[in-house]
Amino acid sequence: MSTLKADTIQSTSGGAATLTKQSAAKAWAFYETDSPSSIRSSVNVASLTDNGSGDSTFAFVSSFSSADYTSTSEHGDAGAGDTATFGSNALDGTTPRTSSALRMETFYRTGSNNRTPHDNSASSFVSHGDLA
Repeated sequence: MSTLKADTIQSTSGGAATLTKQSAAKAWAFYETDSPSSIRSSVNVASLTDNGSGDSTFAFVSSFSSADYTSTSEHGDAGAGDTATFGSNALDGTTPRTSSALRMETFYRTGSNNRTPHDNSASSFVSHGDLA
C-alpha cells in the first residue's frame, strides 16, 4: 500500500486546487437534551448549550463560510407518542442563523399550528456547506 503525504496541493497553474464531488458533512452530532444534556459523539461541534426545553445551541469548532449552510436532523424519545420536529432558530423565531453556531428547537406537533417544546433522549443533526 502506498502513502501520499503533502503539505500543499496546487493546481497546474499554481493556484488552489479545485476539488469536485466534495459533499462530506462538515459538522454532525449525536446528542441528548433530556437530563443531562450531552453530546455523545460529534465532528466539528465544540459544545452544546441548553437554552431551555426544546431549545439548544451547538457551537462549531470551525465556522462555516456563511450562515447559508444546510442542516438536517432526527429526533427520538423512548415511549413518546409523537415525533419531534426541528427548526433552525430560537423558539421565538427571531434569532438569526450564524456561521459559527446552529440553534435548534425540538417540539411535538399537536395540531396544524400548535407545538410543544420537548427535550429528547436521542437526537442527531448533520450540516453541509463550505467552511471558512
